[in-house]
Amino acid sequence: MLVLACAYAYGPGMALIVGSAFWLLAAQRNYSAIRAFTGGAALTTLLLGVWFLKYSDFGSYVVFHILFNQIAYAPFINFGPKTFLTSFVPSFHGEAFYPTLAHLLLAGSLALLFYRRPARNRIAILIGFAGVILLNARAATGFKDGQSLIIAFALTGMAFMGFFEQRQKTARTLPLNPLACSALMVLAFWGSSHLATNTPFGWTYRDSTHQPPYTLYQPLNDSISQKVRALVPPGKPILMLPYTPEFYWMADRRPPEGFYEYLPWDWVYAQHSIPGYPRDLCQSLLKSPPPLVVYTPETDPTSLTVRPFFACVKERLASLYRPVEGFPSLHVLRAR
Repeated sequence: MLVLACAYAYGPGMALIVGSAFWLLAAQRNYSAIRAFTGGAALTTLLLGVWFLKYSDFGSYVVFHILFNQIAYAPFINFGPKTFLTSFVPSFHGEAFYPTLAHLLLAGSLALLFYRRPARNRIAILIGFAGVILLNARAATGFKDGQSLIIAFALTGMAFMGFFEQRQKTARTLPLNPLACSALMVLAFWGSSHLATNTPFGWTYRDSTHQPPYTLYQPLNDSISQKVRALVPPGKPILMLPYTPEFYWMADRRPPEGFYEYLPWDWVYAQHSIPGYPRDLCQSLLKSPPPLVVYTPETDPTSLTVRPFFACVKERLASLYRPVEGFPSLHVLRAR
């Protein structure tokens, strides 16, 4: 339940992983373990529900974390059966290296776990492995495939231990003892981490460790940040467009309530918003415009600002704001 609260997309994978455990426990008639597991899940759900009631807005969580993603965000991402299936094509270039590594580890551990296992156990193993693969159903790369890689390493270690256990039943000597196996796993994990690159900068492990210390979330004293602080008093919001959220820390000013960016899926949701949960930047600019808008279309690599959904924001800038002399990206609210 805690995993699902973090990302509902993990639901199918977690259901299969838990289902495989129940399959094995039922075969062993270990009903006490099933009851304990079910009781723990129920207690976790109860505690999570109490936490939501006390500290969160559950309605906004459902609308903007689940429904928003399905209604507005899904059409903009590369998601579908074809994407999922093509992610299994091996590739050692760029970010595709990491899912390939995870799939190779899973394939190897699957073979080890199948070694001298009864048919029912093999079915449970297949169900569990399908669940692990579905944890990254979007076939995403970057940090979003990390859970698959971590579990792949863990399963590989478990598979080696299971393989040695089965071998020990029939052989007096082992081809590779568990200690050596553990050392190899650690070396493999360490080695793969040094092959990783730090996105979006493309740094290697060595590049990252040789970078000078830098804290992103701190005010800066460059000319534009100083000008923003001079124009907007503390406690008043600014709006950064189209999408550079770290600028709020650099300028030491907060974003308007509910908005720190404006992206295509925000506009799509605004056209078909859930009653009681509006999110329309254009209407918000009419009702309660922030005293300053920072508009930097040249920093947008995907040219979001030239697309139709940004037209109304440009109209609001032209009618409600005026540019600041010497700082073309700053737009201050006109006196009413």
